[in-house]
Amino acid sequence: MKRFDQPLGADDEAPRVFWEFRPEQIEQNDFREFLARFGQAEKADLPRNSQGSFHIAVAGYDDDPREIPEILEIRAFYKKFYEEWPHWLFFIEPENLRIMTFCILKTFTCVRDEKKKHVVLGFEDTEMEAFIEEQTSDFMLLCDHSGIESIEATELLEKAKRRLLPKRTS
Repeated sequence: MKRFDQPLGADDEAPRVFWEFRPEQIEQNDFREFLARFGQAEKADLPRNSQGSFHIAVAGYDDDPREIPEILEIRAFYKKFYEEWPHWLFFIEPENLRIMTFCILKTFTCVRDEKKKHVVLGFEDTEMEAFIEEQTSDFMLLCDHSGIESIEATELLEKAKRRLLPKRTS
């Protein structure tokens, strides 16, 4: 498997990265192993399709009935992880990005409907907009670095915004 810490040419295919943090890493806010391998990913020779190529998971919570963003330990862990490795909008795959981002939003809410066995996740649009704005320059820089033209990069950014900020119905 090719890794980001090895030289990659522009025509090489990006590796699909599945990274699972163990419970003890979550408890100790320990992402050293991840950072040792991918901490400089933004400086590597990125293949064109490296955008959206990471899936980040947490182990040890499969039996927990709460949604991932409801678990305080995971929220604290992802907040610290984002501070250490803020390239989420570019590298993290879309559905995984939504869940991880919910974890760092201060305005995140979760409402359970026990009768319908349904959970509604919510947040303040302004906070999500601020997250996207904070990520935009890094996203565009990484797109440029991986050979994605500015028009396509703008389209990818707009697509990410639509996923993170879906239209609300009244």
